[in-house]
Amino acid sequence: MIYVVGHKNPDTDSVVSAYVYAKFKGDGFMPAVLGELNNETKFVFEKFNITPPVLLSNIKEDDKFVLVDHNEITQIADGMKVDQIIEILDHHKVNVSFSNPIYITTKPYGSTASIVTEIFLEEKREVNKTLAGLLLSAILSDTIIFKSPTTTEKDKQFAVVLSEISGVKNVEEYGIELFKKKAEVASKSPSQIIFNDFKDFDFKGKKVGIGQIELIDVNDLYIRKDEILPQMEIIKNDNSYFAVILVVTDIMKEGSYLWVVGNKESIYDIFRINDENNYKEGIMSRKKQVVPLLEQNL
Repeated sequence: MIYVVGHKNPDTDSVVSAYVYAKFKGDGFMPAVLGELNNETKFVFEKFNITPPVLLSNIKEDDKFVLVDHNEITQIADGMKVDQIIEILDHHKVNVSFSNPIYITTKPYGSTASIVTEIFLEEKREVNKTLAGLLLSAILSDTIIFKSPTTTEKDKQFAVVLSEISGVKNVEEYGIELFKKKAEVASKSPSQIIFNDFKDFDFKGKKVGIGQIELIDVNDLYIRKDEILPQMEIIKNDNSYFAVILVVTDIMKEGSYLWVVGNKESIYDIFRINDENNYKEGIMSRKKQVVPLLEQNL
């Protein structure tokens, strides 16, 4: 079987991209996920009346994989070997090497869903109402309704096309609806909040886990900070992290709070923050604004 799969702790972009790209590839390609879907992603698939990809729980030696929305070895499925990967479709920088050539498509767009959309349009393949709704949702989610610095004109152009096909008339209104679903934190455990959108990174041998959650009203999360920080500490200790960071993004203010456990002095120095003042105006993107600073300075 050839699985099309996103990263661990799947977000809307990785799940939608896996689903729609598998449709593009056709027979023999199956979309899959590596973990539980977040509230936003569940809402998207329910809205467009689609069954989400299957949970991949058992990898066989003869399975092959197409990776979407990731290429870091720390983010691939447990048990997957590098030589089982036959293709990568991603909007992050490439940070992996192979003994043999494979197909790699990377573009500096705000979402992998934008790359998938472009492939469909270039190949003149039909994007029906359902697929358009899924792709639009993923673009809005990953670009934070076009407020992320990763957003490009291509993302905006594709969103216009997809909104017309899907029948979503007010794109910004729909984007806010998505983030309200993602931000339903009252019923989530501290672990679910931390792992809502969480990725592992290796910075010169220092393992750092970085989660991000984007909220319309950060006060919904702030009242639970005393629950979340101890759980971050447990996660750090259990998994030998150098540090665990939760990027709490305020969509309306267009900035983020950085909650940190483990080697706080090093992280605080890099971002010029402290316990009392850990808000960074303008930081909206883990990929473009958080990870590069850590990569350069750790």
